[in-house]
Amino acid sequence: MMKKLVFFFAILIITMCTACIPDKAVTPQPLERASLIFVAPQQGDFAIEGIPAAKIFMQRLEKASAELPYELDCLLIDESIGADRIVSTIEAYMTDNTVLGICGFWDADNAAKTAKLCKEKQIPLLLWAAVREDLTGEGSYPYVLRLCNTARAETGFLCKELIAKKGFSKWAVVCDNSSFGLANQESIRTTLQEQNCELSYSFSVDEASPTFNECISELKNSDAEIIIFGGKPELLNDFLTALYAAKAEIPIAAIAAASMEPELLPEKVFTVNYDFAQYNDFYTQFFLNQGFDCEMGIMTPLAYEAAGVFLSALKACGENPEGTLIAMTMAATEYQGMSGKVSFDSFGDNKDTSLLVIAYMQDKHWVILE
Repeated sequence: MMKKLVFFFAILIITMCTACIPDKAVTPQPLERASLIFVAPQQGDFAIEGIPAAKIFMQRLEKASAELPYELDCLLIDESIGADRIVSTIEAYMTDNTVLGICGFWDADNAAKTAKLCKEKQIPLLLWAAVREDLTGEGSYPYVLRLCNTARAETGFLCKELIAKKGFSKWAVVCDNSSFGLANQESIRTTLQEQNCELSYSFSVDEASPTFNECISELKNSDAEIIIFGGKPELLNDFLTALYAAKAEIPIAAIAAASMEPELLPEKVFTVNYDFAQYNDFYTQFFLNQGFDCEMGIMTPLAYEAAGVFLSALKACGENPEGTLIAMTMAATEYQGMSGKVSFDSFGDNKDTSLLVIAYMQDKHWVILE
């Protein structure tokens, strides 16, 4: 009996000691093959932008793939299939493929559902054209980043440029109470404070039942030199109609004006536009020189820059890139693109505004403010 007990305790001690021996560090195997996913409309009204954007993104990845220590594929998903099918297609693809990141999106609702997936899977999503404010922010950073400028950035840029070029110092602010309007209002107030300008009047309209009569009466009696409208585009036409019916001859600034038909707009309206025209010839010639085969859309340069941002981060992450590391590397990047320096703020939005210009309405045409 004693021998059995001794034998049992010997086995127990050996087992315990073996458990205490630390495992040898397992060296991760170098990645052999991985993928990026690009999502853009390939059918419908916005295919005219999505098709050349997808082409330039994929061609740039293909040309630079030799610079990476693994093979890099690109899966193209047609954004016109809708948010649910986009997400299910990505999830199905991820079961058999290593996905290092996702890029694209024109539609904000499509982008929002994919952003949720990317945060769950901890892989980066670089938005190409979706501008809705709540797609980026504290809950999404660093996994959701954005190349295009948001309304918040455009509104601040509009204020600064009009102060610098037109000398407006007394401002009136009219917004709605939507998330879009509140974000713009915050940007406007911050910018005016930074520029030491006076906020002469502020009004927030209820987007559910908008009425501007009280607002316009008070605006006519204010000393404001310019009104900046930060509400939704669908409310801007109502505001302008009421304002000019009341014969209030005050210049208007509104980022929403850029999406309206010029014949609906009066004179003295300022807005923000993308001045891709000045880059079109440059980019077209550059793409030809580099052997790229694609038509030029107004958003094609952003797709080209998006590929560059991803490639820069992937090279920095070495042989074993991992989702969080790639996302953090991209968020901290200062990538020198063709149109300017790409870097991201604490929201995950691109700080560069080099493609933005101020335009004003003259004879029913937009004219760039020099």
